[in-house]
Amino acid sequence: MRTRRTTLAAAVLGAAGVMATLTSTAQAAPALDGMALSKQVASSSDPGRAYSALSAAQLAAVKNVNDPVSETVETSGISEIPKDKGEVATARCYTARVTYKAKAAAGNVIYTYWQRLNWCHNGSKVTSWKVAERGGETSTPLWSYEGHAGKGSHNVGWEIRSWTQERFKYGFGPVSSTQTPCVQIRGGKGLYSYQKSCNTG
Repeated sequence: MRTRRTTLAAAVLGAAGVMATLTSTAQAAPALDGMALSKQVASSSDPGRAYSALSAAQLAAVKNVNDPVSETVETSGISEIPKDKGEVATARCYTARVTYKAKAAAGNVIYTYWQRLNWCHNGSKVTSWKVAERGGETSTPLWSYEGHAGKGSHNVGWEIRSWTQERFKYGFGPVSSTQTPCVQIRGGKGLYSYQKSCNTG
């Protein structure tokens, strides 16, 4: 009798061990790869249909690497540059570059956009300026860079305020959306500032 009870107890413990192993394995299942899913959708013959066919879990994984939730900014600082021909003798000229990076919840960079501004200042006012660089870029599978969306400037005398706007598209057909972010540089006498805005007021 004791031997039979020992055998039954061992069987119960063995079954419990198998269940614990199965539970542990299920809990340790790898998370869905949102970037890999995005690449599969983008490379399919009908991306819009492939996107619409994603399960709720797959869609959440895709959004985790595609939805912008934050931005970081990188700046070159301000540097003095040579004057162009025809610039007033008392002027000093400067350049500055500002780059914004949109990031997803997963931490990956979704898209990048930038502006470089050159300007000259004679000590009391801005005498000339030009946008030396502007643009955007993305390598995220479901995103595309669509080109320039706008630009403008406002010379308030003591500083120039220049903004550029880029266009990015996400998705396909009825499941698409557009982002048109701005980057603005304000340049004055040996100084500059920047902001993510088209408003020069």
